[in-house]
Amino acid sequence: MPLLYGIRHAWPERAGFCLNRRKGYPGYSFVHFLTSVEIVIDGVRTVTPNHTCIIYAPGTPQYFIARQPLVHDWFHFSEMPEGLPECLDLPLDTLLYPRQPELITAIVQEMESEFFSRKSGSTRLIMLKMTELFIKLSRSLLLIPPPRRAYAGFAARCFFP
Repeated sequence: MPLLYGIRHAWPERAGFCLNRRKGYPGYSFVHFLTSVEIVIDGVRTVTPNHTCIIYAPGTPQYFIARQPLVHDWFHFSEMPEGLPECLDLPLDTLLYPRQPELITAIVQEMESEFFSRKSGSTRLIMLKMTELFIKLSRSLLLIPPPRRAYAGFAARCFFP
């Protein structure tokens, strides 16, 4: 059964916050960036749109910097949940673009509440919520990143729902 090592939902950081783990993390890391960051994946620097996710494999280098105030959901865990379908299209160490990002923070918040409550059954419920999150995330993925809204007022009115 996966062990959760740390978790936070809608966690704020100041502009300029930088995470630089050259040797990665010993377990898996899930991050949902509610705000845009500059991130390096396989040596390529990318500016993410809001609500980009990534699941880092153990030992994968992790680097990102927030040029604006950052809000993100994150958790570290030991292994993928047992029984998680192998057919889920959730590649590791790859930027993921969910169509329904609002569900992520809600589920991570429930997991966080269970993590800190330490009530009977919390570990099992966290595992079930993690499974739910990964299944819903997989169902919600876009094939390409959403367009950036550089001119939010005009673009939102004219081109984007």
